[in-house]
Amino acid sequence: MSALAYHLAPQRGLDGLTRAAQEIPVPGPDQVVIRVRAASINRSARS
Repeated sequence: MSALAYHLAPQRGLDGLTRAAQEIPVPGPDQVVIRVRAASINRSARS
């Protein structure tokens, strides 16, 4: 199964923000997978 993920390239600011399909990881023993439905980008990421 896959999901859409956003990746922010270092040193590129918001121009480095890309969206791509990514496989959902399978958790190992004593691990969990957390779905994030919303996140914010603060001004320091806009450099």
